[in-house]
Amino acid sequence: MNDHRMNDQPNRMTEQHFFRRAGILLLTLMWLSGYSQGQAVSVKARVDRSTILIGERLQLELEVSIPETAAIRFFSIDTIPHFEFIDKPSPDTLNTTDGTILRQRLTLTSFDSGQWVIPAFPLVEGEGPFTDSIPVEVVFSPMDTSQPYHDVRDVMNEEVVEKKVWDWKIIITGILAFVALFVFVVLYFFRRKKPVARPAPRVDILAETLREMEQIEKAKLADKAYYVQLTALFRNYLHRRIGMEAGEKTGVQLEQWLKALSVPPTQLTAWKEQWEKGELVKFAKGEVTQEDREQMAGITRDVIRTVEEITLKMEAHANLAK
Repeated sequence: MNDHRMNDQPNRMTEQHFFRRAGILLLTLMWLSGYSQGQAVSVKARVDRSTILIGERLQLELEVSIPETAAIRFFSIDTIPHFEFIDKPSPDTLNTTDGTILRQRLTLTSFDSGQWVIPAFPLVEGEGPFTDSIPVEVVFSPMDTSQPYHDVRDVMNEEVVEKKVWDWKIIITGILAFVALFVFVVLYFFRRKKPVARPAPRVDILAETLREMEQIEKAKLADKAYYVQLTALFRNYLHRRIGMEAGEKTGVQLEQWLKALSVPPTQLTAWKEQWEKGELVKFAKGEVTQEDREQMAGITRDVIRTVEEITLKMEAHANLAK
């Protein structure tokens, strides 16, 4: 009897040891599950404003928080419906004690008025995680409320005017007398022939612009002053030559106008690249070399000449149509 009890005691100790190990393993798995959930990848998207004017800039910031145990990856965005990219820099990297944070600030604009939505972006296509979608309203410039408001007038009834009876013989006689007097005065005071006024010589806007550009290149200006004067000269040429209010246009709007004017795509692409580089220099956000300055002057000169050729052809067609 005693031997049977002694044999049961080791078995019970073995079972207790087994359950103790199973409990420790279960707690470890629960802790690892909670730790992995706390270390999940998170994504964010936000804009600096919810309403913009047509052609105005909008900042879209994308952020990804990646734990140390996860692979480094970022969004791949090619297009956004109803919006155009102005600036698309590489994301910035920030290392923290919990892992890595990637941030990218995209500069957008839109020429489509209406209420649009920047869609939710997946970090991994078809899997996520996804950012929140963001509504953005694109509007025209607001109406100037300082000007007096004129309401639509009601339909006015035509007043019936009582006709008067005139002696038409007297009216005709008076008209003829007035005409005769007018002819007499003209012949009396303008017998001498006036010298024929010669038309003022046509100003060669293209030649003046190219001379001013040459002076800017020879002036050895600082980078900022150089790009400011060169872009101002380009805008002034468009205003003088074709009457375009180029001084009020953004770089994107000038690009759209040049594209509509049928400036060759290769030339337009080179102009856009140099123009954006000049905008960065003007706001002290970039540096350029002497080669960059020469390329900016060269492509600006080529685009001006192209616009001049297109304008001359349009004027010739207009004269033939008269």
